[in-house]
Amino acid sequence: PCELVMADTGSGDGSRAIAEQYADILFDFPWINDFSAARNAVIDRCSGMWYMSIDCDEWVDPNIEGFEQFLTTDKKFDFASVIIRNYNSPELEQGGSYSDFLAARLFRPSKGIRYEGTIHEHVVCKGDLHTILIQNAMFHHDGYLFQNDAARDEKQDRNMKLLREKLKQNPKDLIVLTQCYESSDGTPEQEGYLRQAMAGVFEKRPQWKLFGPVIYRHAVRYAISKNLPEFEEWLQTAEELFPNSIFVRVEIAYFAFGFYWNKDDYAKSIAWGEKYLQGMEDYGVGRFNRSDILASVLNKADSRSKLSVATVLASGYLHEKQPEKCLRLLETIDGRQMDVKQTVDYLRNLCNLYCHYDINATPLLLRLWDSINEPVPTQERADQRRKAFLQIGAEMFEGKFIRSELDEAGVI
Repeated sequence: PCELVMADTGSGDGSRAIAEQYADILFDFPWINDFSAARNAVIDRCSGMWYMSIDCDEWVDPNIEGFEQFLTTDKKFDFASVIIRNYNSPELEQGGSYSDFLAARLFRPSKGIRYEGTIHEHVVCKGDLHTILIQNAMFHHDGYLFQNDAARDEKQDRNMKLLREKLKQNPKDLIVLTQCYESSDGTPEQEGYLRQAMAGVFEKRPQWKLFGPVIYRHAVRYAISKNLPEFEEWLQTAEELFPNSIFVRVEIAYFAFGFYWNKDDYAKSIAWGEKYLQGMEDYGVGRFNRSDILASVLNKADSRSKLSVATVLASGYLHEKQPEKCLRLLETIDGRQMDVKQTVDYLRNLCNLYCHYDINATPLLLRLWDSINEPVPTQERADQRRKAFLQIGAEMFEGKFIRSELDEAGVI
């Protein structure tokens, strides 16, 4: 047996009428600028052995095998965490970009577990309770999509008002400083929050090891976006302090790869690209410290980012005259998942392998053609890939291209 308990904090979009069709208990909870208060009000009305929290802009992945196994097996756990996948583009589960983080969403109410924090609330509990990450279980979240500029600004203003108040109460708290930085994007005060947070890591304030990789992830990305001279210093510090963090091995590696590529420093770009792909492999099979993504979302762990790095990295190998590495990397790439730019990059790499290194690229070319024509994730994407393929292929038959190839071969 189960029950669905829902709180309406002031919806005006017709969702209450939908909720009335499904909820066992539906009650009003006037918004008081406190996310924890709303969640705890729901907990107080629940009577089950287990409580699962889910928001109105989230949905459970159709594969619920992990939840079933967790709830039907006698385990001595008091609460459990799941991966929350935030979508950053409207393609959602069809090859779009996303970020992941870990959140405690199932627990036993009888253990006195509650939420704390007016914003970015988190679970707190009394005593030494046992937790676990539920494998093969995920929530999807699209709450940051489909908003106009006014709606985004309104949400930012609301969040920053709450966070500034928290910061007044805890001016040196690394959690609050990190949240202030993440919520103040595009504002004049953002860099100040970042530098305060970095000072806190340097001073080794409470939880600096947990939030340090997150803060330096932000520092590296911010330095690139603002062309700050501290970029390489911050990059080196992140590597030295947190070499095993998934934020360094995936997200920082992604941005460092792009930075050095744009500087035409192919050797460093290749090193970071290889680090990124290894980090992605480890992330995919769970070879990382799960607590890393309890602190913040992990960006650039989606298939689109991985394909972008792989196709450009293959070009880097050719710049450094390493065609065998280029060929091996191209053999691992699934053309069905590529977008137009990735298709173009892949095809140009094949042309260069054939023209400059006399490597038989025909098997890969045929495989590429077959894969890009499959309607994955949509027929429209396949049509776009095919058009790009034919346009690049047509260039191979232009007179100026043929003459340049003959000239390079010493024929003319």
